[in-house]
Amino acid sequence: MKVSVTQTGGPLGVPMSTALDSADLSEGDAAALTARADAAVRAPAPEPERRFPAQLGYTVTVEPDDGPPVQSSYVEGAMPPDVAGLVRYVQDHPSSTA
Repeated sequence: MKVSVTQTGGPLGVPMSTALDSADLSEGDAAALTARADAAVRAPAPEPERRFPAQLGYTVTVEPDDGPPVQSSYVEGAMPPDVAGLVRYVQDHPSSTA
């Protein structure tokens, strides 16, 4: 499973992409990524609407090993807690790639 997060907005408006692949992780970290990704896939994706140009937006793409990719977009403050946890996990994990 691979999870990609693209963050947009912010004061500079420069997109930042981060990805985490379970194939590059320990068994425990891969299980944690899968659990977080499964919760995020089930979370409803609201229609992203920025209230101001610098508001952060996130596009989360989950590519399971055995199915089609699932992509959802969110804005900061309207992201379900499960998705926010997944985004933090991917962005902060030492094995993440840019």
